Order: sequence, then C-alpha cells, then structure tokens
Amino acid sequence: MGKWGKRIGYGIGDLGCNLVFSTMASYLMVFYTDVFGITAAAAGTMMLVTKFIDAFTDTGMGLVVDRTNTKWGQGRPYFLVGAVPFAVFTFLTFYIPNIGGGGKLVWAYVTYCFLCTAYTVVNIPLNTIVPRLTSDIHERDPNGSGK
Repeated sequence: MGKWGKRIGYGIGDLGCNLVFSTMASYLMVFYTDVFGITAAAAGTMMLVTKFIDAFTDTGMGLVVDRTNTKWGQGRPYFLVGAVPFAVFTFLTFYIPNIGGGGKLVWAYVTYCFLCTAYTVVNIPLNTIVPRLTSDIHERDPNGSGK
C-alpha cells in the first residue's frame, strides 16, 4: 500500500472514532435527559465517574500498546479487534431498554463505561500510527516549528 493509501486508511479509521466522540460530546447529555429519561444530575455524575475510570484505561492501554510487538505492528491488532465492541457499545449506549428508572441508570453506567473503554482500545492504538505515516519532518510539521 502506498503512502497515500495508508493516510486515507488512517483518516477513515479516525473519522469513525471522531463521529462517535463528537456525538458523545455534543448530544449524549441531551439524549440521557430528554430521551432516555434520567435526571441531569444522575447523567452528569455518571459521566464524571466514568471519566475517572477512563483515566486508568487510557493509561493502561498506552502501556499495553508500548509493550506490544506483533507482525501486524503495535497498534493494529487492538483497533482491528476493538472495532466490533466499539460498534456494539455505540449502539447499546443509544438503545433504550424497557426497564425501570434504576435499571436505566445502571444500563447507562455500564454501556457508557464500556463504550469509553472500547473507544480507548481503538483510538489509543490508532493514534500511534500518526508518526509512522511519514518520515519527512516537513510533512509532520508543515509550519516548520519542529526544527
């Protein structure tokens, strides 16, 4: 695969991650309060708690990727395998089960936490590819500030 094929492939993978991340950042709170039916305080607390968990999973995934050496590279096995759970938990996060208020809150915690973890499993390794897309310092830093 040529260098532009690799760049386009990376861009497509990153596009998928960014579509989900942008939806979570801009719409998820509205979804949880207005559509899903939990209070803003409960949704906000859930997002705060899961971000503490996310801090550990992000760090852990970085350490795992750094220690990985396969014939497919450091990151590729993780974002290829992680793509399916990422898609499943994206769907489940926006699925509304027919359960009571307490059950919905548990559902929101579990699905959002697993979605953030699946995002980590895909996105951390995907971002390790960026420096490998080119060895030309001018392509990495077009403004020339990296000299």
